[in-house]
Amino acid sequence: MKIVYESNGQPVEDGLRIARVSELGTKLEVMTRDEPPAFEPVVLDAPEVLPWERLQKPKLLAPDIVLAPPGQAIVYIPVDTDRDIDATCYLGHGVKNISGGGINVGDWPSQQAFFPDPRPVWRPGDDRRHYIKVNVHTGGRAAGNSFHVILKPRGFASETDVWVKVRFEDGAVNELPAELPIHRGAYCFDVSGVTPRARLDPQTMAHAPNGVAADGTAVWESRLPHGRTQSDNKERGLYMDDSCPGAVDPITRGEDATGPFVRLRSRKLPAPVTYDGQTFHYQAAMLNARHMPEWRGATGLWTARVKTPNRKHSWPAFWMIGCDDEGRGQWPPENDIMEQFNWGTDWPIGEMTSFGQHAGPRGKNYREAVSTIRIDADVAGVVEYASLMTPDLIYWFIDGAEVGCQRNMLDDGGQLFPMLNVAVSGTVGSGDYADGSGDMLIYDVASYDVGEEVLGETGA
Repeated sequence: MKIVYESNGQPVEDGLRIARVSELGTKLEVMTRDEPPAFEPVVLDAPEVLPWERLQKPKLLAPDIVLAPPGQAIVYIPVDTDRDIDATCYLGHGVKNISGGGINVGDWPSQQAFFPDPRPVWRPGDDRRHYIKVNVHTGGRAAGNSFHVILKPRGFASETDVWVKVRFEDGAVNELPAELPIHRGAYCFDVSGVTPRARLDPQTMAHAPNGVAADGTAVWESRLPHGRTQSDNKERGLYMDDSCPGAVDPITRGEDATGPFVRLRSRKLPAPVTYDGQTFHYQAAMLNARHMPEWRGATGLWTARVKTPNRKHSWPAFWMIGCDDEGRGQWPPENDIMEQFNWGTDWPIGEMTSFGQHAGPRGKNYREAVSTIRIDADVAGVVEYASLMTPDLIYWFIDGAEVGCQRNMLDDGGQLFPMLNVAVSGTVGSGDYADGSGDMLIYDVASYDVGEEVLGETGA
């Protein structure tokens, strides 16, 4: 069928007339047909979400200025994240005078008293908003007076300090809403009555340089899965055991008031040792469980009760990396259950203890994503460190209390195995490495085949 319109005619409105339109002189020729063409929709597969794409860190959103009515002692600062929470975030805080602000925040104890509540924490599943309670206890709350609150984000996309001005102003309103955002408390875990699938007994555990005893039994391996050196990780120590010439008691047993232990000793060597063409002045020590299938897994709970070294430049860790079904090491993935960077000035407290994940294509020796966080923790004495891995989430604990939770970036269907070690940091320079203790004392290590059913809230 052909319909011809004058050039100033109305367009064809029948939606079935969808063929070509061409200009013929002063006329428009519209070729039409009564039925639409056959059409087969193309269905595209959803793009694959790689494990390390499951976790995105949020940005902290905070106001530049918060107003409060004169005389009001308690001031609330609303803070938000720009996205839902995939990983635990902390928000430290402090206060600072403003020149001419009319409020003196005082000395350090006085500044701490400005924040009567624990620091805000976001965990996966929490609401985005938090309110920071500020107690302006020093007086000076007159109209026009002001001071600064300094927010110290940890675990966010940016950890740069954020400054918020608090100013008292006539007519201002500063109150909490009737309905507060929801933030769960920290979890604890309870495995009483649960038999571990594997446990290290300090009195009977065995180790060997290659993880295999003389009778062919799989035991703890007394070196890294890939060898005895890790210089590309900015380490200065040679991982030694009794089979290494020049070693000084790298792995021994002992007992104290806490109980039996295995000692991993890091120290400066009496004389330099040459290994694989390199000269080493420091001894490091390691135990890993890669040859023992009962220690390997993708999910479950791993715990270690240890006393870590306090020596400056010592680098203790309780961590896990990937392996295949034969126990061959693969990196990434990596789960840092505990890592301590003992080259600051704030041992045993301060932000020198960390946990987190390193993710990327399994065994390819490069990573696509890192999500670690340093926390304030008193690590003097014997401390239990633990991590519960589920297909969706990884939890970390210190002495049974949750300190972190993140989306699992490591769940690619493969296994991981635990390791404990004391490295010597490259920050040591040419020092004596002799202050305090360079030893890690291991009282207990265990692995449990459990999931989130062992969790309960502490209320903290």
